[in-house]
Amino acid sequence: MSPVFKDMFSFASVKTEKPSPGPLQHAPLKLAERSEVIELLLEHIDPKSKRVLPINQDTILELLEAARKYQVTTITDWFLEQVALPQIDSSSGEPVVTASFSSNHPDLVLQAALRFEFPHVGRVALRELAGGPPPKMSFETAEVTPRVYKYQCQLREARVEHYRAYITLISKGVKTTLRNSGRTPCCNCIGFLGEWFLNMERAIVLSPRWRSFSTAFGNGLPPARGGCPSCRTNWTESFREKMDQWEKESTTIESELPDWPF
Repeated sequence: MSPVFKDMFSFASVKTEKPSPGPLQHAPLKLAERSEVIELLLEHIDPKSKRVLPINQDTILELLEAARKYQVTTITDWFLEQVALPQIDSSSGEPVVTASFSSNHPDLVLQAALRFEFPHVGRVALRELAGGPPPKMSFETAEVTPRVYKYQCQLREARVEHYRAYITLISKGVKTTLRNSGRTPCCNCIGFLGEWFLNMERAIVLSPRWRSFSTAFGNGLPPARGGCPSCRTNWTESFREKMDQWEKESTTIESELPDWPF
């Protein structure tokens, strides 16, 4: 129980304490927070409340700030536990289990981790951000300093280069296959290959994740397994078998938590 609010939920013992001759004298507790935040704060510390509250992205930073100010450690514990659990989305009428709060709102989780010193959830947020869209430097978020922004960019660029190395291997494999087959690809084949490599590059730059890379890879394969539907040049077999190995490597990398140098 918070030492600030403990008197609200304590009662005198009839046997051991004499009733006060006058009204109870307590120093007035001034709360500067918004009423919505105060209501959430009181619900968290209410011993009669059994409801597990979801994380509200509009109030969570203010609630954590109030929890630190009034020493309500149960709110901090609740946040650190809930941030990693799958969320329930009921917007469509039927409850649907979605990704965790840290996966859906990594920027907000990183901001909370930096402000309130939550290194573990901060590492989780950085891991999610490394596979997301390019970060933006926001002057409205004091916690995300140029140092933090630079580190985000470094983590993300390392992920992009990981998948770019696969594209390079595919390119080399295609050239080797064509050279060994003794065939000259047709104009359609050359154009198809160029578009394929461009789409894979675009996919990993926008979202450097295995899902993005493998989708772009699969969408670029020729409709006929034998190779180009026009000239029948087969340039895919040299790297098809490598996809399972690459998936294992990428899954391992994407599950690793980065360092927390802050």
